Amino acid sequence: MCEKYEDFITTYEKLFHLQSSESIDDTLNLIKSILISKYKRPAQQIIKCIFIAMQSNPRSLKSYIDILNQISSLYSISFQFLKIKSESLESFLSYNNNNGHYHFEKKDIPELDNEICSLIFNDQIDDFRRFLLTNKLPKSVLDLSSGHKISLLEACAFYGSVNIFYFLLSNYPCVVTLRCLHNSIIGGNIDIINECLKIHNLDCYCFLNAIKSHNNKFLEYIFEKELINFDQDFLEKNYINAITSSQNLKAVFLLYQAKKNIIPWCAAFPQTLDIIKAENIDLNMLDFDCKNLLHYASYFNNIDICEFLFSSSQVYHRPVNAIDINNQTALHYAAANDCAEIAKILISNDAFIKDGHS
Repeated sequence: MCEKYEDFITTYEKLFHLQSSESIDDTLNLIKSILISKYKRPAQQIIKCIFIAMQSNPRSLKSYIDILNQISSLYSISFQFLKIKSESLESFLSYNNNNGHYHFEKKDIPELDNEICSLIFNDQIDDFRRFLLTNKLPKSVLDLSSGHKISLLEACAFYGSVNIFYFLLSNYPCVVTLRCLHNSIIGGNIDIINECLKIHNLDCYCFLNAIKSHNNKFLEYIFEKELINFDQDFLEKNYINAITSSQNLKAVFLLYQAKKNIIPWCAAFPQTLDIIKAENIDLNMLDFDCKNLLHYASYFNNIDICEFLFSSSQVYHRPVNAIDINNQTALHYAAANDCAEIAKILISNDAFIKDGHS
């Protein structure tokens, strides 16, 4: 099944692993031709994914901002959506509105725009050695994703800077912390990951970081070796949110192949329609937030799934107006994400529109 949707999976992998030295043209063309044109992904959803990618790959921040500006110049974006989704990025990202089209700019960040961070970002070991001839080794640097300080070894793990990582480990009293392991999954350098695994065991956060950063090779390893206990209450809600928000389709199929329940949240992906059709399932099944298939399909603009649900003999009028734990119906989510065609389908199937929210 992964092979059938390889273009979708590899486009998101390329987006999340964007290199600062690469031209953005190829990535931007894939976004427009594969995600938007072929799979009908809303521009707002793609922007949300870029916000997530920025936090796991901040050395390519300028490239991501260039892509954001290109997308915003072509597609209209809801201000309310942008305001909510960009709150976690306020420390390094600003934007202004030009008639519904937004222009993004990188803020000055003195804690990151310095020589030591640049050397670690780019794993410049020779320049790093020279720097230490005339400068004291800093104890910590800023972690852009959390806004907190982290050790240099943890920063090397985060950026996959393997040469400086081993230099520090061999020449300074550095400690390989559990955060080093968590960060190494995002950094994706297998040597650093293995070094951390000598001291720490994989945990839920490793799994979540692999999902959010689209480190799908490591995800496959986790599933192959059965290294995660999926029965933990903490894990289910968090990995579902991680998968849907980062649009990691590979993780969906890995869970499905591992015989894990992916209903109803799989409706966040149009590619799961065949699974929904083929499985002998209760189409009105609810998740931990009392969301059903229709909530997810409406939020993520999956028209074919919505149409199938209304054509199924299982679906009747009650689920159309079912509310989740946040008192939201499918129509609320369609409206919030500017999914006009979904909204029309819902209204034509008796969705309430006079409840003070839609």
